[in-house]
Amino acid sequence: MEKITSQESPLIDTPTTNLQRETEDECKPYFIDTKKLTKNQIDHLRELGVVSNEYDKSFPLSEYICLLRSKHLDYLQRSLLPKESYCLSKSFISLDASKPWIIYWCLQPLDLLGAMDTDGVSSSIAASSTLPVPTTPFLKEDSLIGIVHTLESCWMDIPHRLQDVDSCCYTCLFGDSDDDDMSIQDMPTQCLGGGYGGGPGQLPHCATSYAAILSLCIVAGCDTYHYPLATKLAQEVLFRKRKPLYLWFLSLQCSYPYIPDTVAYCMHHDGEIDVRATYTVLCMASLLNILTPALTRGVLPFIASCQTYEGGFGGEPHAEAHGGYTYCALAALRLLTASPMSCSSSTHCIHHQKESSSLSPNTTSHDLLSRNIDLDALKGWLVFKQKTLEGGFAGRTNKLVDGCYSFWLGASIALLNIIEKCYESSHGENYGIVYDAGIQEQNEFWISHSSFEDNEQKNNSYSHHAMETSLPTMGCDKDELLFDRTMLQRYILLCCQDLNGGLRDKPSKPRDFYHSCYVLSGLSTSEHVLRSTNGDDSFPVYGDCKQNLIFATHPVYNIRLKHVQQAFERLHNMVK
Repeated sequence: MEKITSQESPLIDTPTTNLQRETEDECKPYFIDTKKLTKNQIDHLRELGVVSNEYDKSFPLSEYICLLRSKHLDYLQRSLLPKESYCLSKSFISLDASKPWIIYWCLQPLDLLGAMDTDGVSSSIAASSTLPVPTTPFLKEDSLIGIVHTLESCWMDIPHRLQDVDSCCYTCLFGDSDDDDMSIQDMPTQCLGGGYGGGPGQLPHCATSYAAILSLCIVAGCDTYHYPLATKLAQEVLFRKRKPLYLWFLSLQCSYPYIPDTVAYCMHHDGEIDVRATYTVLCMASLLNILTPALTRGVLPFIASCQTYEGGFGGEPHAEAHGGYTYCALAALRLLTASPMSCSSSTHCIHHQKESSSLSPNTTSHDLLSRNIDLDALKGWLVFKQKTLEGGFAGRTNKLVDGCYSFWLGASIALLNIIEKCYESSHGENYGIVYDAGIQEQNEFWISHSSFEDNEQKNNSYSHHAMETSLPTMGCDKDELLFDRTMLQRYILLCCQDLNGGLRDKPSKPRDFYHSCYVLSGLSTSEHVLRSTNGDDSFPVYGDCKQNLIFATHPVYNIRLKHVQQAFERLHNMVK
């Protein structure tokens, strides 16, 4: 065998290696040594908004790189305007079946940027910020009311026959009978369920229903002072749709071929079976307080069967490991194992009592997952998806960097780290993210090394708003995330921003709503989740902290933390 010299590449040129080399060459100009830039070049970057006007040449230019907030806000809000004010281009006809998605893809990043807030940024930096503080929110209430009505037009009722209804869980949720021993035979066999389709008159689908529920939770959680009608309308819709959604979820359950004793979900009636459906159903059910054992029984083995030899998860058993499916699997596993199910608060739920009694009281989510999942292989697969030169993530092995995986893989790593962090710090899961409606949710993501009891005592004094703006007190002694935050944020800010607003996959790709949503969600995750405080109130923010720090998104639900907590408090208290 001939010895390879240091000048020779050990790689054989293939279409894959050529594309990777082209992508690296595409990104390299954005990582140029800023010391080599002339004054005219820096002034030009200032005019474009990429560099802060406060630039001081005595400090590195990288400390003044800016998020183009105003341009992103302008780009994202257009699709939410009435058609008399703005119409999408004809090319969007291909997304006719994705109306709820377009709403969510625009509403979530707008929310992270503070478009529905009067402070716009975290109050922890507002005092020192030079940004103008608006007195009214960026987004008008008419836009939010229009969102709710548009989503309502996408709803479709689906009559179907349920062969096996868990009457105990059903009664605990909806109280249709005063008889604690109501049998399955007493339940109506012809039930009117339903979900959200991609547009008016279209078949209900898990993906578009997921986007619709998240969008409604965002609207319902907005400031009632500035959005009184929109928030009330969204809250009423969420409460009214709980029962038909629950019945529809049950009708989507199916067994996966060749894997006994498993329960999976299909994306729609007679649709594909994959881990996306499982995650979206569990996510919606959790937010709506209808996550019962009837929905979760047998789901864990199906998710576990989707793990591949590489360590990541495919959409179904024996499929290739993929960043998006891995996120769905991890988020679903977190929902399954983090805390008691919603109907556990009722003494009527015999099924839950039996299932709970089979688990040790000291069982943690880490214990449950380690019995079913190869966590070490998963960790290895995840960390190797961050590209060495670009700093962003690739969705699969030997694939190119893509900005959207800033969230899909960044949040996956965060969730895995959270599971391990909880295991190491507390060996207890009584402050999980699923059912606990208290401020304890903070502990999950900004855990300090002090005891849980100390953290709980401190956090109970915080207001709802302080939950997001007081995050510096809830950090770690060292950075706990298994990816390079700085490299990821550098890729987002330098390679993914379109100078006219909006975010993109990579420099050679056009901007779009989808990438704007998930790139900014990934930026939020890297800025907030399990960050190190190092004894101060600093955030791990690349570039200009005053411009680039955005609100924290929940790594399981991917909406802001306050909306998750408000959904828990509103719906969990309303149904008691």
